[in-house]
Amino acid sequence: MHVGSKPDPKYTIDRIDTNGNYEPGNVRWLSRTEQNRNQRSNINLTINGVTKTVSEWSRHPDCRVSRRALYKRIHNGWTPEEAVFGDKLEVGQRR
Repeated sequence: MHVGSKPDPKYTIDRIDTNGNYEPGNVRWLSRTEQNRNQRSNINLTINGVTKTVSEWSRHPDCRVSRRALYKRIHNGWTPEEAVFGDKLEVGQRR
């Protein structure tokens, strides 16, 4: 009742503070896509003030590598800009 009626059948209740309880003031309606973005396991990259998950950046039209390659590049110390927009090299190589 606190957050009102379900806006769409595909929406579910989400905690604003994931360390808090499901209680008034700490819940909201979110779509599955929005909830997936908020998972602790996600790696967020910020490029030019825009923050997206690795999966979201991998779908950017100018991204030159796969999602898997992005994860490996970040793990190997590439900057977000290098990882997403860098030349397509063997995974693990740096320019």
